[in-house]
Amino acid sequence: MIDDDTGETLESVDKDKVLLLSGWNWYEYEIAGQYLSAIFNDDWTGLDDREGRELQDFLDSLPAVVGHWDIVENGENEFGLCDVSGMRANTETVRLMFKTGEGE
Repeated sequence: MIDDDTGETLESVDKDKVLLLSGWNWYEYEIAGQYLSAIFNDDWTGLDDREGRELQDFLDSLPAVVGHWDIVENGENEFGLCDVSGMRANTETVRLMFKTGEGE
């Protein structure tokens, strides 16, 4: 497949552009590691009551889209501000993926 804008083959463009060309869009968040199992696997057993409430409040505040979660593969996590807790932690960049037109 050829990109109409640049004439490049899709193999030579980055993953984000391929996703956009395929009709996907996303919301991006920085999430601390302790929340990832609950988000990706629905396994809340590693969270204490406070963390569980924080995560549920965060999830309830998200845009109402039908989609799935994805981790941005940048090779490392960062010490940054967690969008769930509002505290500094080792975070991963994660995306709530949805088809264009469903979350806009």
